[in-house]
Amino acid sequence: MNDLRAIQYKLGYWGTPYDRAFFLNEIGLVYERINRMKDAGDSYRQALAYNSHYALAHFYLARLLQNDRKVAEARQEAERFLREWQNADPGVPELAAARAIAGR
Repeated sequence: MNDLRAIQYKLGYWGTPYDRAFFLNEIGLVYERINRMKDAGDSYRQALAYNSHYALAHFYLARLLQNDRKVAEARQEAERFLREWQNADPGVPELAAARAIAGR
């Protein structure tokens, strides 16, 4: 994980603004898999600090918050995700999950 963190800064320089947010989001997913939930949340928040329109970070943060029983915060993040993906294919599984988190 430390090697991944070291190269994240280069992505913002070498790639598009979305690359670094994608990378930070993926780090969050890895942290979730190894049960480091605080670090996962921090990675999703860093992705959003870099690019507040990176929808998947909103989605995964909403899911993480819901699992942590932070319902109001989870709903806010789910709503942000749904706004960003309002024109997405309605069959995308993340949309259904986000609607459920948002209480729709």
